[in-house]
Amino acid sequence: MMRVGTSRRSRGVILGAALSAVVAMLCAGCAPGAPAATPTPSFSSPDAAPSSPSPTPTPDPTRPALAELVLTTEGLGTLVVGEVIAEGTELSMGQFVENYCDFGFGTVDPAFDRWTALPEYESSQAVYGGGLAFGLGVDASTSVLDRIDVFTPEIPTEEGIRFFSTRADVVAAYPAVVPFESDLTDVFEVPGRQGVVHIEVSTDDRFADYWPADELDTVIALRVVSSGIPPFSVAASGNVPPFCS
Repeated sequence: MMRVGTSRRSRGVILGAALSAVVAMLCAGCAPGAPAATPTPSFSSPDAAPSSPSPTPTPDPTRPALAELVLTTEGLGTLVVGEVIAEGTELSMGQFVENYCDFGFGTVDPAFDRWTALPEYESSQAVYGGGLAFGLGVDASTSVLDRIDVFTPEIPTEEGIRFFSTRADVVAAYPAVVPFESDLTDVFEVPGRQGVVHIEVSTDDRFADYWPADELDTVIALRVVSSGIPPFSVAASGNVPPFCS
């Protein structure tokens, strides 16, 4: 009787052919010159790394506005006592003016040259200084900034003391400071690493009835000087920069 089915040899041939077809399919991309398969990126994958935001450019530093100024033992804004004063940069707050103290007489004399605040620091509330918010005391031979005098109540100290603050305000802000006594004022000295803040408060303890009632026991001068300069008073004197008197 003839048996129905495929012989063992035939089954081997068919199986071998099938395996060869599978191998050929798997190696279809392995032939020389065949382009490599490029995976398609998935934009919805939770494991995809987020793109980094572009860094925000840092703006170039500029000189501070009048409303930003605070008097410290270091100086005022970009002005630092005890250091050479800078001119003509984006951070400069002062300028060198030839014949500043000539007052229009036409005399050319280096003795009239002065450093002054830039015009953008003019103040309608200035007490001294011809309308400028502060004055600069600069050594003419070295260009080192020795002192900065504040002329307007718009500029406070770090503790909030300013022109016309009361004696009580000053004592509360600096309770440990014992003032230097001059004829017409008491000078509160606040020392720091770079300089010393002088807060000058009017008094009639040693010269009676000099000050009007509304000016008595108030701040009448405010400045910072380089370390090593002894205390002094500017009351009833011309000792105020730019020293043209």
